[in-house]
Amino acid sequence: MTHILDNQLGYYTVGKESFINKYKALLSGTQTKQQVKYHWYDSAFSSFDRNRLGTVPLNELYRQRAQQIRDSYDYVILNYSGGCDSWNILKTFLDNNIKLDQIMVCWPFTAAELKLYNANKNNTTAFNFMSEWDFTTKPDLEWLSKTHPEIKIELIDWADPFAKDSSFVSQDKFDQLNHFHNLADLARSTLFSETEKKLIDQGKKVATIWGIDKPFVCFDKVTNQMGMGFPDSVITVGHPPVYNPNGTEFFYWSPKMPELAFEMAYQTVQWFKARPSYHQFLFPTDNKSYVLPYINYVQVNQIAGRDACYTTWAEKENKFQVNKSTSISRQDKDFWLYTHNDLSHHVSNWKGIFKDHATALDSRFIAFNQRQEREGYLPCITDLHYICNF
Repeated sequence: MTHILDNQLGYYTVGKESFINKYKALLSGTQTKQQVKYHWYDSAFSSFDRNRLGTVPLNELYRQRAQQIRDSYDYVILNYSGGCDSWNILKTFLDNNIKLDQIMVCWPFTAAELKLYNANKNNTTAFNFMSEWDFTTKPDLEWLSKTHPEIKIELIDWADPFAKDSSFVSQDKFDQLNHFHNLADLARSTLFSETEKKLIDQGKKVATIWGIDKPFVCFDKVTNQMGMGFPDSVITVGHPPVYNPNGTEFFYWSPKMPELAFEMAYQTVQWFKARPSYHQFLFPTDNKSYVLPYINYVQVNQIAGRDACYTTWAEKENKFQVNKSTSISRQDKDFWLYTHNDLSHHVSNWKGIFKDHATALDSRFIAFNQRQEREGYLPCITDLHYICNF
């Protein structure tokens, strides 16, 4: 059994108690009126030598990380979206002639077949997320199949469970996958590569790479220091299958190569330093210091991380991307899931189960929408790891 300190998705502490289940941790924090702390490989990152920052180019660290994964597994799968994170990983493997066995794309193909959206290249709001398939992901796959036919492409429809199983949203799933705030993440967390399962059954070591993630950097006005943290809301998206619990590889955030996450954070800080007009969008170290809508910080920091860390994105031809979702439940990004009549019972089940959980928790742990309705758990972030002075 995996020790709690080595749990790939991290763990929580409330006082002297430790939890893997987030809801149980929040409930304990509510009942004892204590802080809930999130931990993710704390020692691997706290012991890193900051004097190495700025000495090795990011593209070289990407190459080293890709080779590290390749050397550790018999078969390597990239979970691909077409966004800047996964595109940079794909280009790292291809440009350095490091073998990549497979691309896996998890997409709501059923929704696309039902024409629940109209592809539009001029709309970059989260409501137009589905257009990324038409203008980015699909063209990328067509290009890859022509230029690298040796790389297998596997498509997975995450809308399929909703269409085929009327009881898909259940109390058991919610309890088991307690980190997830929305229906889309619930579905994706239950779907994995068929190839991965077959190879694991044959005794092979298989890696599935996730593009997790651009750096999360925060500014402490009191100390004038920049720190890097790891939110559970990002890490828990990479939920591993039970039959291959150690085969999930976060490409950018990994205790196996902490230098990569630190260097990305360091370069992002340099991006902000060179642009004083953007200093107002630096994430503060406490929730009380936000002076702008939270989504404004998210959007700017996404751009900062992308432009500071990925030279491959500027070279990409098909790079249509919409803005990040403005809500934890992603009711803008996955609007069709929440508005389609045939899926309304899934939405009702989800809201009912979440309400039962959320009403038992202190409001300091809950994200509310503009109508002051409970929408999800607030992210928990690890203690910040010092990067440099600002």
